[in-house]
Amino acid sequence: MTVQLADQLAWLIASGQVASGERLPTVRSLAKDLGINLHTVRAAYKRLESNGLIVTRRGIGSVVCEPLPHRFEGRRSGFPAHVVGLVVPDLGGPFYSAMLSGIQGVARRHRFFVIASATSEDAQAALDQLDMLIAKGVDGIMVASDYLPEPLGTRGIPDPGASDLSLPIVHIDRPDHGGYSVTFDAAGMGYTAARHLVDHGYQRIALITPPRAFPTYRDCFAGFSQALAESGLEPTVQSVVEAEGFTYAAGY
Repeated sequence: MTVQLADQLAWLIASGQVASGERLPTVRSLAKDLGINLHTVRAAYKRLESNGLIVTRRGIGSVVCEPLPHRFEGRRSGFPAHVVGLVVPDLGGPFYSAMLSGIQGVARRHRFFVIASATSEDAQAALDQLDMLIAKGVDGIMVASDYLPEPLGTRGIPDPGASDLSLPIVHIDRPDHGGYSVTFDAAGMGYTAARHLVDHGYQRIALITPPRAFPTYRDCFAGFSQALAESGLEPTVQSVVEAEGFTYAAGY
């Protein structure tokens, strides 16, 4: 009962239903309202405090701390939930829909359920969704978002391989991340596309790309440039256009 109560309270905090600075009910009043033992509520509050979610002060009570991403404890029961999370910028479009289809195919074979959420290229939304997935006790999370402000290992989730890792995180298309990740041959992709046009006799070849500050798109540009250089061509300022983001609207 203690774990279940702590999980429910953590979910209310993670989903923003209980805001930072807000006081939780007293141990006595919550025990009375729920019809459970006083010691159960006290133990649940201690569990939340040990995770840095609340702080208890004499004469004040238990107060929700300021939001710090990823303080939520992963599943501790020892039994898998058979649920994994997926965080992506957009669930539409050919790239992410094809990726989701592949993930769901593997999940079905292993009798797992996938919770997918879209961040709409919003860094704070990505962090909020990670917190909620962790608070829900998923078995692991896949992250395909260039809009996280920094690798997760620096925000409270240990990097894979660390002795205190409690939740597996797999990054998709983040070659700059040192943990577990699935990356694409972006340089080969840019090279093959440009080479195809060169081999068909085209010489004025342009590239529309998301910002090259992202490693994947920087590698794609490198492959594109290599294919042109091999044919005595080189990209010009006018022939390389950086879109503002990875969306249809930006590309248009």
